[in-house]
Amino acid sequence: MSRFCDYFVVCGVGKQLKSLLKNKNQNNSNNINLSSSSNNNHGNNHGNQSIESSSLEGNPFSTPFQSEILERFPPTNWNDGPLPNHIWMFCFPGGLQLKSEATKASFFIFVLTEVDGTRYYGASLTYYEPLSSEVISNYALQYPQFAHSLKKSIVYTPTCLCLISHFPFFSLFRHYLRDIYRIFRSETPSSIPLERVIENIILDIPLPPKGGIKIRLAIGDQHHNCSRPAHNQFEVAEFSLRYLFDSLGITNVVKLFGNILLENKVVFVSSQYTLLTIACETLCTLMFPFKWHHIYVPILGCTLSDFLQAPTPFIMGIHKSYFKWRSEMEGVVIADLDEGTLKGNQNIDFLPIEEEEKLINGLKRILTPQLQQLDVAFPEVTGKKDEKKKERNTDLEIRVLFLQLFLSLFENYKKYINYIRLSPKKVAIFKRENFMKENPGAVSFFSRFVETQAFAVFLDKHEEHYLFDDAIRAKAKGEDLYYLENNRSTIVEVKEISPANCDGLDGQLFDYQTFRFPSLRPEYFTRQNSEISAPKPLSLPLRTPRGSVSQPTSNIKEDTPMEEVNVVKEKDSVAKEFIRHCLVKVFQDIKLSSDEMNLIRELFKLESGRSIFANLLVEFKEKTAKPCVSDHTFNVLVDLMTKSLEESHIKVDFITPKILMNLASSFYHLLNGIPEFVHHKVQDLAIWKNDHFWEAAFFDSIVEGRLKMNNDEIEGEREEKEEGVVFSVLGAICYNMLNLGVPSNDARHFIARMSALTMLKEDHTQTLLALLKNMERVNNMSETPAESLKSSKHKVVEKRTHLGSDYYSSSLGKAREDEKGEAKDLYARLVEATQIDTKHPALIVSSPRGTQRSTSIFSAEDSIVTEDGEKVPFRTLNGHKGGIECVGVCGETIVSGSSDGGICVWNINNGQLVRKLLGHLERISCLDFDETNIISGSYDSTVRVWDASEGSCIYKMTGHSGNVTCLRLQGTSVVSGSADQSLQSLYFCGCFFVFS
Repeated sequence: MSRFCDYFVVCGVGKQLKSLLKNKNQNNSNNINLSSSSNNNHGNNHGNQSIESSSLEGNPFSTPFQSEILERFPPTNWNDGPLPNHIWMFCFPGGLQLKSEATKASFFIFVLTEVDGTRYYGASLTYYEPLSSEVISNYALQYPQFAHSLKKSIVYTPTCLCLISHFPFFSLFRHYLRDIYRIFRSETPSSIPLERVIENIILDIPLPPKGGIKIRLAIGDQHHNCSRPAHNQFEVAEFSLRYLFDSLGITNVVKLFGNILLENKVVFVSSQYTLLTIACETLCTLMFPFKWHHIYVPILGCTLSDFLQAPTPFIMGIHKSYFKWRSEMEGVVIADLDEGTLKGNQNIDFLPIEEEEKLINGLKRILTPQLQQLDVAFPEVTGKKDEKKKERNTDLEIRVLFLQLFLSLFENYKKYINYIRLSPKKVAIFKRENFMKENPGAVSFFSRFVETQAFAVFLDKHEEHYLFDDAIRAKAKGEDLYYLENNRSTIVEVKEISPANCDGLDGQLFDYQTFRFPSLRPEYFTRQNSEISAPKPLSLPLRTPRGSVSQPTSNIKEDTPMEEVNVVKEKDSVAKEFIRHCLVKVFQDIKLSSDEMNLIRELFKLESGRSIFANLLVEFKEKTAKPCVSDHTFNVLVDLMTKSLEESHIKVDFITPKILMNLASSFYHLLNGIPEFVHHKVQDLAIWKNDHFWEAAFFDSIVEGRLKMNNDEIEGEREEKEEGVVFSVLGAICYNMLNLGVPSNDARHFIARMSALTMLKEDHTQTLLALLKNMERVNNMSETPAESLKSSKHKVVEKRTHLGSDYYSSSLGKAREDEKGEAKDLYARLVEATQIDTKHPALIVSSPRGTQRSTSIFSAEDSIVTEDGEKVPFRTLNGHKGGIECVGVCGETIVSGSSDGGICVWNINNGQLVRKLLGHLERISCLDFDETNIISGSYDSTVRVWDASEGSCIYKMTGHSGNVTCLRLQGTSVVSGSADQSLQSLYFCGCFFVFS
């Protein structure tokens, strides 16, 4: 679309006066207040006196009439943007009103939104001209009682000159309309006909490209410039933003802005049409980088007032003369621009409180600086300020302030964006759960805002937010955002646009001198209908700024002290050791003590505890060859998984349930000879009824599948593989949904929604639906005896509800409280629980002959007598749960390995246990160590390398297929031997070799 302006339209009275009241009565809508006033500036009904329909009937000076299109250019529609049929309704929103005397010409602007969301921007100049005698006679015949009043004096009717465009060049349109008005109302003949001026506006002026080119226009005897901002600049506002703040006040505007962000219903009321449009446009301007995507009618016609009952979000403006509050408008926020008041949801805190206060204080500093300095001893004096501050543009400062608000809220938004498709086009999803966990102070706002259409479209076009991304980088560098935008000049060329010409007119003069707008004559246009085409677009090699994707950052915030990070790691390490110890006992069919069960359940209140449990369970599942477990092990697993899943739902943790839902179909026991899986016992949990969880599990699985793909593949191959990933993941998710008790209808709806979102091919979608039906049949056939008995008695399908924003705000709030309150106490209890149990096998350490030991360590009572009669002191070291398999001594350190899969590190001088290393799933067969590293081999076919100072596992070799029988450590090299007849060699720098 390369047109500066799309249409020129003249609206007014046709050959007959048609009352709007008849149409309104036919629509059975009697709630509109219509009134007359001698101060009607736009030919509409403005007054404050309410007049009922019956008293208006027939009175030409009190009846609002319908207007119609009298002239238009071009005469036919553009293919890419037809002229709206109801344009007359926006030229006279309150109806066309006759007057007994002419009034001054007026001007107002409006915005028209089509069904597909396309917006037209209109500029309207209204003037009064005498009503033709033909129209008066026709009306007098219909209403003879008013014939005398019509004929005794001149009757004036409003006529509207209007320019329609897809772009809001309101100021320039005003200049052009005034120029057109002067030409046909001037007493001086014009050398250029109106037709040429209108043709020049529509067909000769090109749309300036974004950045780079400025066009220079000659309008009458003046010159004006026109340009459009580059992609990384604010869109131009053709009006002052202060009008809205002056009308409503700063606090009310901020409250109203919060309502708009959360897509509530808002109605502006005013006695000025232009103010209605400016108020609506101002709010949309301040939403940058977000946009309003719902119903948007800044000036609502009197015949369209029923739109105020629309069930969807909207922003509308309505003239005070025909606005009346109705009970159906409960929940609508009404902003009275004349009175400066808000009615509705203005007392609800929509924005985060801290950000709202910062925004209000910032606006006060910009709009009322003197008021803010009343208590200052030496206030700043105008003229002595810093020159840069002195020259600041108030509107731009306001826009930057609102931009700073969104930067505070969303500066790390790209960290939480993942792609679920790259071909045939990119499809991005937002990790809202993680985002809200990282921003706990504003969960109430975020939980609602991320559900809005504005946020959805923002994500869909996140690669196009050049200015916002520039601002994120500038904020990180501490730069002033005002100068980031204001000092960037992109204009490199100015093009002069030729004005309307009088070629072929042979010096002819055009003396209109008429009140009425003259009929447009085709012979004065230089191009006929078949020759009409849009202006040739201007082209210029533009350096379009590239959007940069913020690099993912660590989950640890930048301002977190390293000491705190180390404490977190230490606590997780202790928790992992304890949970591993408990799972080893569970799978060895050893009963956990009540203290152990209570403590592990308490750990599930923490996200780290649930994550450790789920991942360790995966590790055990991969190593164990027996998914069929004993009744005792099965019951304990059900108990632990149930508690973990319940806490996950409460705390908005979707990662742990995603892991556990697969494990629930892995472990089972035999009930009367029939397998009963864990998923049979956890079907009634709330997490499986949570739509947010299933979506998160689906998206995460796709991202994991995509990461395994080769990004260098050609487009066709990549699209095919992505299609395969989506198909397999969606099938697996639906399989789990059925196993976990989700109704099949819900699973079908899930397939339909996710298929549409991920652009899955129709044949694949139908295949999945067929597979779902087969899986449902198999599931019904494989019910356990207990389930069959239960379903035969009664089967009640619980109604699923979509959890709204309250779920996030309340659940994440509870999670924060538990993370803060429980963690410290749990850590102390964990440390106590992992201390040595003296009832288990011991390691005896004695002093070699000929060496001297301190008597305080090896007392005379702790000694044995050799065959030679010599007393040798010894100490018993207790700590292992199983028999000692291997031991090593180096300097002051003893390291021992046990059949329980654990490794103990001891201090030889005092006999204290320094730390315990847990990770192997089977007995320790061999070990070696030095001052830096400890290496261990196990019957679980793995070799682990441990950091001797921290006790953490830094390498794990899994190449052996048999028991590891021997190993040796030398420097940064490890060599291991196995019963599988192979040797493995690992260098810590990352090299790995296998010798068969």
